Amino acid sequence: MDLWGLSATEFFKSFWPNAFATLAGVLVGVPAALWIDHFARARARRVERTADEGRLDRALRVLGDAIRQNEPLLKSARQAFAGGGYVTGIPLNMAAWDATSHTVTSIHGDPTLVAYLAAHFEQLRLFGAHAERHAQLFIGTPATMDTAVVVRTKLGSDLTAFADRLLGDVDLLNEKLPPT
Repeated sequence: MDLWGLSATEFFKSFWPNAFATLAGVLVGVPAALWIDHFARARARRVERTADEGRLDRALRVLGDAIRQNEPLLKSARQAFAGGGYVTGIPLNMAAWDATSHTVTSIHGDPTLVAYLAAHFEQLRLFGAHAERHAQLFIGTPATMDTAVVVRTKLGSDLTAFADRLLGDVDLLNEKLPPT
């Protein structure tokens, strides 16, 4: 048999070494490629995990800073409410949660802390809204209502307790969040 000008003997003399070389290349190359891929993926996971930890640490520091900045404002508001007074426009930092919530909720491994942070910042919004409503019972049209004194006394008492609860949250969160 004559293939392309080669006898069968000449063909197989060339074929078998090339076939074995190809087979050896596949037997060595595929596991080597899989081994290299495994280590490349593991390294990429470590790099991503390190980046996630850095993002989470920065986010928790931002939240901790906001909580610590809000603390004297809450104490001042609490003191005003407890003394029968009012406050308006409390500049509580609630934007920190809005800016970091995605990072914290997607990376942090403690759902209890995440839920506690979310609830705290949600309660801050509510506290600010109630404080404004309370102030309206001292100034503005609602202050002229017959029941304004009774309502503002009750709301002031409720806001004092609300501030106490938020300050308790601040103490707990300060223990769990990294210092600045």
